Amino acid sequence: MSFRGLESLVKCTFSYIRSLLLRCTQNRYIKYLPYNPRHDDVYLVSFPKSGNTWMGFLIANTALSLKNIDRDVNFFNSHHFVPDIHDTRDINNYTLPIGFRCIKSHSSFNPLYLSVVYVLRHPEDVMVSYYKFMCGLGRYEGTISDFIRSEDYGVSAWVRHVQGWLSPGNNPSLSIILIRYEDLKADSGLQLQKVFRFFGFHVDDSIKDYVSKKTSFSVMKEMEEDLYSNGRPIADDFRFMRKGEVLANNAKLSYENKAFIRKVAGTLMEKFNYE
Repeated sequence: MSFRGLESLVKCTFSYIRSLLLRCTQNRYIKYLPYNPRHDDVYLVSFPKSGNTWMGFLIANTALSLKNIDRDVNFFNSHHFVPDIHDTRDINNYTLPIGFRCIKSHSSFNPLYLSVVYVLRHPEDVMVSYYKFMCGLGRYEGTISDFIRSEDYGVSAWVRHVQGWLSPGNNPSLSIILIRYEDLKADSGLQLQKVFRFFGFHVDDSIKDYVSKKTSFSVMKEMEEDLYSNGRPIADDFRFMRKGEVLANNAKLSYENKAFIRKVAGTLMEKFNYE
């Protein structure tokens, strides 16, 4: 083999190895993308048990109302409007009637997401709700104290998730809007208008009020109870829509557990006005 041929072979080999390494590096990001990602995909992102399901219902109902489509969104069909990337990556046909896809995700920071609605919730409420949820699924059997201190589920995981998405400079091209769960509870209609301005749509007060009533926390809780009352087997402690309360979980946490949460997450809690 000539020198030029050898040089060409070496370059091709290095190029192939580099592409393999890049593919391996990006694999952890690609697995949280649809099989056919689009440039206008919007991702609805949160740490688990922070209000993603509720926000998805609000977005779906508003999109239908904007196009005067008379169809109910419920727990049976909600994934047709706002699919969950953790359930399937095959979501080619799940486009909102307003022209783009909105995809639920609990992914940690993903540089391949270009447009994000991020839902944030007080870490004390998240920890109690997430603990109940995981125990209801049979995926966790320890105490809540152990859960809060878990690297995989606990408050340090919450901090990593929030910092990843909301720290400035992680992705300069990222278009992101923050919605606090507590603000959603206080006035879901106002937050809905805020989200749809981000999408480039005006939601007038009549649609805002209609969707807010149709997708109130109490109505959604009733829809979920109807689903389970129709014979679906479910663990007693398992619910997507538990209580949805704000800081009502304080009494369920010991002083030591609350102090630990403050120690780990205190800086972020102050940043986002969580007392």
